[in-house]
Amino acid sequence: MHYEEGNSWAYYLLLHFWLMLGSGEVLVRSLSVIFAVATIPVFYLVAKKLFSEKVARIAIILLPFHILFIYSAQAARGYSLELFLSILGVYFFLKFREEKKFLLPYVITVVLSIYAHLFSGFVFLAETVFLRKFLPFLAVGILCLPLLLMPSFHSGQVDWIPHPTFLNIAATVVLLTGDFLPLLIINSILLVHSFFQRKKTSDAYGFTCAWLLVPIFLAYVISFVKPIYV
Repeated sequence: MHYEEGNSWAYYLLLHFWLMLGSGEVLVRSLSVIFAVATIPVFYLVAKKLFSEKVARIAIILLPFHILFIYSAQAARGYSLELFLSILGVYFFLKFREEKKFLLPYVITVVLSIYAHLFSGFVFLAETVFLRKFLPFLAVGILCLPLLLMPSFHSGQVDWIPHPTFLNIAATVVLLTGDFLPLLIINSILLVHSFFQRKKTSDAYGFTCAWLLVPIFLAYVISFVKPIYV
């Protein structure tokens, strides 16, 4: 890993060993493809657990067409690994709420996701609102301390990012809906439908809204002090 690379440590560690197979562009990018494909069944399990099998089937049909999913699957960066680990962390979060034996896999997955990309920490903070337990927060914090202590974390890697404006929020909304008119229409219809069905699975919609809004809110607010909102 380059000394000044202050993010995606887990990805670059895996990439280091992956490059032993070769250094061609297709091979390098295929690592991201593997994690993107692995995300789909986990995403299905999460959607099924939160809502229903019907919703889960719709979700995995729409996911591969999302522009951010396509980009992360093609880029030789840690985004698809972060996505996979974040979704897997959500799954173990839901299991941990039911059975305490899932604490260890939950903590390990969250820590790995943060090492894959620092923004995964925002997803974890969204989950702590519902956990109301100090142990996972403490364990994750201790295991992520090396990130804060290493010089590369303070390398100024994101100094080029400007302070956010309202246009950043508007762009985020467009990207999250797929940046594609048919998907925007489909997602809008599903959102309206889910609003009228929310009482049936209020917890599920609460979790979903937290996972969606808390990371955006935290990144946006922090960016007024240290710009990180891209």
